[in-house]
Amino acid sequence: MRKLLFILLGATIIAAAYAETGLAETSATLEDALFRGIPGVAMDDAELAGYLGGDVYMELSEKRNRIKVTVTSTDPEAKLGLIPKREVFYVDAHNRVVTTTAAAPYFATAAEKKRLGNTSDMRSTPEPFPVGAWNITSVGIRSDEYGPNIIRTDAVGKVNVYDTTGKDFYGRYDDTGYAIHSNVKPFSESKSWGCVIVRQADNERIAQAIREDRQAGGRIQRFIVRGGFDAEGDTIRGVRSRKDAAPRGVRSRKDAAPVRR
Repeated sequence: MRKLLFILLGATIIAAAYAETGLAETSATLEDALFRGIPGVAMDDAELAGYLGGDVYMELSEKRNRIKVTVTSTDPEAKLGLIPKREVFYVDAHNRVVTTTAAAPYFATAAEKKRLGNTSDMRSTPEPFPVGAWNITSVGIRSDEYGPNIIRTDAVGKVNVYDTTGKDFYGRYDDTGYAIHSNVKPFSESKSWGCVIVRQADNERIAQAIREDRQAGGRIQRFIVRGGFDAEGDTIRGVRSRKDAAPRGVRSRKDAAPVRR
């Protein structure tokens, strides 16, 4: 009641001031001046822009078998508390990697490409998704067996790098290309080269949430991966901490750039 009295008093004072100065204002302009910023009242374009922009945070569980997705609404009404501010949902996931030294490609960082030169003929041993808080860089449509979408990140890990035969070990270098995608193989059997795998329906739901957030002015889309345990129960601390040692039975060329063929 007291708040209402103050509003009415303010309206009377402003109306009197306009009358005395001869400044004619319409009732709509007075209403805008009096009630701008009060919950439930329409905002102007400048105020509206300040409320736009949500966030999408995805967090991989310690066992790497589930992703928690938190979507902060970009709707201005959510910012004002008129509708729920957040949607939280969970999707099944896994981070099982293929065991190989010759099949998986090596996705070098720009710095490693500058150091090593042409890396297109190199192969790597896949590692689990790197530990860290990574940004979502893009969401692309995929029509192959890894679709329907690929959610790319700026994650950087380290992998053992080999020649095309998988016999000559070049060293341990920074690696990129980590993403979230699906696989046409049964979920319980599929593996990746380090990416996190989700079911196709969940893939579409996550991709749609990120696209809608970006279209509405969303500012942050992030994938959080902490240390934990892989599918076999082994501890995952962080791929950056492993020693640059050649695996047993593999010829080592430690920290030496490979000979170009």
